[in-house]
Amino acid sequence: MPKPEGSTPEPEGWASPIPRLTLYSRAGCHLCELALEALERLQYHVEVVDIAGQSDLEARYGPDIPVLAHGERVLLKGVINKNRLSNLKLQLLREAGAGVKTSNGQTF
Repeated sequence: MPKPEGSTPEPEGWASPIPRLTLYSRAGCHLCELALEALERLQYHVEVVDIAGQSDLEARYGPDIPVLAHGERVLLKGVINKNRLSNLKLQLLREAGAGVKTSNGQTF
């Protein structure tokens, strides 16, 4: 992976209508690297979790990585590219009511 376990920063002063997601990954996973690049290009806020050495996560996600999830909900797995992420972003925006909120609660 190009980045160690961690997360992408959120812009100051804005609360995204799209929730922070988790990318389950493994070092040396080419599909995981491509998924992270696409997530960053589309400005998703994502926490990267390396499943290596975590038997529960290995058992749950190992054969399917990369896996993009929100809590317990698996959103995408396998090849995670720009097209799939664009469609997911539209779906998440619809689910969130499509309002963009600032940190002080104003909706645009």
